[in-house]
Amino acid sequence: MFILHEGPSQLDGSQIVVIGTKRSTNVKTGDMIQIWILPANLDPLSALKENQNAGICGDCPLQGVFDPQTSKIQGRTCYVTLHHAPLSIWRAWQRGSYTRPAPKEVRKFFQGAKVRLGAYGDPAAVPTNLLELWVALSSGHTGYTHQIFTQNPERAERLAKILMVSTETDHQRKLAQSHGWRTFHVHPEGTPIPTNDIACPHYTHQVKCEDCLLCGGSHQNARSIAVESHGVGRVHLPQIAAA
Repeated sequence: MFILHEGPSQLDGSQIVVIGTKRSTNVKTGDMIQIWILPANLDPLSALKENQNAGICGDCPLQGVFDPQTSKIQGRTCYVTLHHAPLSIWRAWQRGSYTRPAPKEVRKFFQGAKVRLGAYGDPAAVPTNLLELWVALSSGHTGYTHQIFTQNPERAERLAKILMVSTETDHQRKLAQSHGWRTFHVHPEGTPIPTNDIACPHYTHQVKCEDCLLCGGSHQNARSIAVESHGVGRVHLPQIAAA
């Protein structure tokens, strides 16, 4: 496990830390390098509760909002359980459990491996040149961003080449695709897959991400991907889409 970056977020300037881990047992992704994008000054759960999560998640509509009256996060659709891996990794970083690799170690870490950009956090928070380096060293990657429309045109194009544009509304999906960007569209349960998109192969044929790698951005000549909403927060998707 390595500390791959520490510095200001590209989303709001707050301090973030980026951790890379290997030997994943994630049944969906398979054994890919997992890139964790975490707040530096607060643990991930506290950052969300204190409304200081923008540095790693921007204005992502899936993160939910903490309600102090109920002490619960309301409207959260994000599939990541914060008090599991993200919190454990953040605490391990705080304890000094991870090292900062030399450039040759970074190359060896990524060389020939498959990479999941953003096991937690939006990759758009990370400097673009680092994302491009990791992708170039790898043998394949996946990645998603909700922040494409908040970036300047030059950076948006660079990010869209290596990341899928995450969308929840038909308007967002069509707008992104009009730029030539591939989308990863989450549609409500019971609704059809959007025209010209294909269903995520994991849910149709149990293909692992490490074997599929279709979610690698617009540099791939492939159709956009769609998936029916899933996870415990899926009930909130219609309200998010309507908003």
